[in-house]
Amino acid sequence: MTSEAAISIIIPTLGEETALEACLKGLVATGVEECLVVDGGGGDATVEVASRHATHVLVVQGGRGAQCNAGAAQATGRILCFLHADTTLPDDWRKQILEVIDHRGCVAGAFRFGLAGDRWTWRIIEAGANLRSRWLGLPYGDQALFVRRDVFAAMGGFRPLPFMEDVDWVRRLRRYGPLELARGRARTSPRRWERDGVVGTTLRNNIVLLGYFLGIDLSTLHRWYFRPGSGRATPPLRSSEAASDERPSPS
Repeated sequence: MTSEAAISIIIPTLGEETALEACLKGLVATGVEECLVVDGGGGDATVEVASRHATHVLVVQGGRGAQCNAGAAQATGRILCFLHADTTLPDDWRKQILEVIDHRGCVAGAFRFGLAGDRWTWRIIEAGANLRSRWLGLPYGDQALFVRRDVFAAMGGFRPLPFMEDVDWVRRLRRYGPLELARGRARTSPRRWERDGVVGTTLRNNIVLLGYFLGIDLSTLHRWYFRPGSGRATPPLRSSEAASDERPSPS
């Protein structure tokens, strides 16, 4: 593969029939070479939508980490980019990823966080997320994490955690080399903030992150975050995960 065709986009989905189409159309318009959609078996039309645009479509249950690992196993690119279905990348995303990996010599990276829309409150949320990413070195999965394929393999991919698999992965990545932010923004749908409110969503996200660092059992955090009535699509929590007390090791 040439450097222009070196990046595989992997999109884990669950109940994303509405958001996925815009994400995939944006990638096709910018000349994506390989795009894999890995659905968690939500029972909606996500697989049908994915089949119209993606180069590969898989159905894998077991949570987002398992979906990302399955997509990575089938991908052929030397760089893997994990993209959320409600997120769009800048038009020159390929160039920006290669700048971080090939020119800065990093093993991984992420885009800066952005929210779609013009509300001034979105800009405040963006600023806070990007401060966290820069100062703590802790970008989230909705920032389109990308990594060299060989490093991803050496790490063993994502661990089979019921929740916070992206935070665990970023912390483990530090042992393998630097992660840097690309200059552009991955723009995510503000639907969570619109549905639950800016204060409620921000407070919930920060409480969950604090609970993670305090070592609260991940299955407990999972149940709280996806509690009935939250309106959020709930990733399946397998019995083995629910019984596990596995916690991310300190970085």
